[in-house]
Amino acid sequence: MYRYFLDGEVHPERAQIPDRRISARFTHAASGVDAKADVRILLNQVAVWVETEVEWNALDLRNVVKYLVQLEMDMVGYVLGHTYDVEIRRATCSEIGVDVVFGIDVPCISELHRGVDLDARIATMRPKLQGESGVFIHRCLRDLITAMKEPDDVAFHCYRAVESLRQHCIATRILDPKDKATQWKTLRDIAGCDESATRSLEKAAQAPRHGEAEVVPEVDAVKLLTTAWLSRTATSSTAESCESLGRWR
Repeated sequence: MYRYFLDGEVHPERAQIPDRRISARFTHAASGVDAKADVRILLNQVAVWVETEVEWNALDLRNVVKYLVQLEMDMVGYVLGHTYDVEIRRATCSEIGVDVVFGIDVPCISELHRGVDLDARIATMRPKLQGESGVFIHRCLRDLITAMKEPDDVAFHCYRAVESLRQHCIATRILDPKDKATQWKTLRDIAGCDESATRSLEKAAQAPRHGEAEVVPEVDAVKLLTTAWLSRTATSSTAESCESLGRWR
């Protein structure tokens, strides 16, 4: 038996929530791991004990625990009309010597931009977010950030980010709003990627776009995220390259 302890926080901390106690047995759909979780939320501080029969990857465990606690907060938020965000900061397991403090980066993306001149890149991006067409770039950025935060919905947000870029093409290249074939071709030409890239995102997004529950294995989530990361889209007129790299952790 492995017993993990994870701690975190419900934000905003200044908005105190009623103390919560949750106990659940579950099977993780992606890995098939059976587990029992006991959750205590006191003064917005989160403490979670998870028991499993097998050793569990700390990052997968973090994602599962965050999902469980966020689900509770979403129910509370729905009833009260409030919004809460959950952060899981650390995981420990004395049986196997695990003691991990989680960062905020997604390595398959952060490694892509290692050593970037942040001020220069932001200065290039800022003008592209101005005016009516800038709304589409902003929406794209928000979806890409959300995709990094929410692995379960990575396909939905990645595809909507790219859809926003298509709308940006319509606005800046004066394209026929009804001619989607030309819109997508224009985007792919600017991005330097082939049709299979956008088609793979479209296919993966079909189920979540229609409210279906679909488990996305980590390897597929990494591929979707990096395929969607048209990082130069926001820094030039729309994009210069499709960039893909590595693991999502």
